[in-house]
Amino acid sequence: MNKMALNGLDNEHPLKVIVRGRMENNFGVAEVLFISEDKELIRDFYEANFKEDEYLMIYGVPYDTDLSKIGHYPSVAFEKDDFE
Repeated sequence: MNKMALNGLDNEHPLKVIVRGRMENNFGVAEVLFISEDKELIRDFYEANFKEDEYLMIYGVPYDTDLSKIGHYPSVAFEKDDFE
């Protein structure tokens, strides 16, 4: 389990989002998998869905905010080499 991926559980923002990055047919795919205010549900979902060939990240985000305007919004950046 990636400790950095769990950092979003402990920030001040109430809404928690799990984002997944993966390779599919030589294309990078980023997707939102799960959203909750409940930290235990987020942790349980993360642990149940963690796979070595995928990249999961948890973000704590504020409500009613254009997420592209904040410093590090829910996203993943990856290359094919990240999964090899």
